Amino acid sequence: MLGKDMKGFLEKQSENFKILLVKKVGNGFIDGFVGQYTSLYQRALGADLFQLGFLSSIGRFISGIMSIPLGWLLDRYSLRKMMLVGMIIEVFVPLFYALSWDWVLLIPTVILSSVVMTEASSIFNIYLANSLKDRDRASGFGVTQSLSTIGGLITPVIAAYMMTLTGGVSVESLRPLFYIQVIGLILLSIVVFWKLKEEKLSPPNQQTTLHSFFRDFSQIFKENQGLKTFVFLDSSNTFMQSLMMPFNMVFATEIKQASPMILGYMVVAFNLFTLLFPFPVGKLADRIGRKKSILLTRPVMYAYILIFVFAPTPAWLILAWALAGFPYQWVLWNTLTMEMVPREMRGRWTGLLAFIRGFTTILAPIVGAWLWETYGASTPFLFAIAFDLLIRMPIFARIPER
Repeated sequence: MLGKDMKGFLEKQSENFKILLVKKVGNGFIDGFVGQYTSLYQRALGADLFQLGFLSSIGRFISGIMSIPLGWLLDRYSLRKMMLVGMIIEVFVPLFYALSWDWVLLIPTVILSSVVMTEASSIFNIYLANSLKDRDRASGFGVTQSLSTIGGLITPVIAAYMMTLTGGVSVESLRPLFYIQVIGLILLSIVVFWKLKEEKLSPPNQQTTLHSFFRDFSQIFKENQGLKTFVFLDSSNTFMQSLMMPFNMVFATEIKQASPMILGYMVVAFNLFTLLFPFPVGKLADRIGRKKSILLTRPVMYAYILIFVFAPTPAWLILAWALAGFPYQWVLWNTLTMEMVPREMRGRWTGLLAFIRGFTTILAPIVGAWLWETYGASTPFLFAIAFDLLIRMPIFARIPER
């Protein structure tokens, strides 16, 4: 029944939506080789916990600075051309990872990676939101997220097997995976840019001045109520995720003694849940509303973190990461974010959010490292649950449904 519903949904969507889906699926396949191993690669090149936090923080800082002008440009100029630029830059990230021989050399690479990840995500989400009708938007985000995991059910196991054959988690066993990613991204970029059609967002001939730049951003808050509260909820969520993210796989390997194969199966479990649940959760959100769906699914996040932290054996990490793949946030929050402002403001809005996220999360990885070293390895994860449960969700529960 689920497959039939998804097929019917896809058949009635635009050509642009289908090409964006190809890009998302392709990225999921390619990223499955290295996505879970970047922090371990940084660690293998000599970075300690605070240096891991520093790498993540500096990347977010630069990404935040670039988000404002990029978001403004997205509302005025060619989305298609800007996506091409992002895809070209994206190729250089795994290439620079593969060519590095010391963690210090990763500083420009991590900066580039953070910028690409933030900006490419903004461009993609705007393109995707504009290619979908209002009544289909959450379902569209859900099916995109769901199908993007198909490749991720295969490539993490292949990567883990390759690493096992070459001696486990090490620089030399990880380096070939980055070269594979380079080749895959080049081929995907060619296909997407060849097929993708332009999305016109704003009328041409708008005067471009410094005054118009600031005026355009000020209009976002003047014309849309409740955005300041949403900005707090969004940026604080990113802070909590950034508190944990650099240390997930380090915690799994160094504290829980997970092997490369366990790490591979963790990602497969994550992708399996991401394959099965985003589309039905998206349909639920289209039926009962974004807010109710977020509140209803939020306990899944708490369950995944608690199982991850208190796992009695490494095998339990697979279950934890399966629950981490449940769409308790990404599909629902991304949809809600795009709908907070009118279509013609989405570029500025996503740029502004990315800017605020970048600056509010600069210290998050360093704080996470400090909590780990001072109060124990589980502290960053448990702190994230407490903040979300006691502060963020009570505030979110009081905002009106869109």
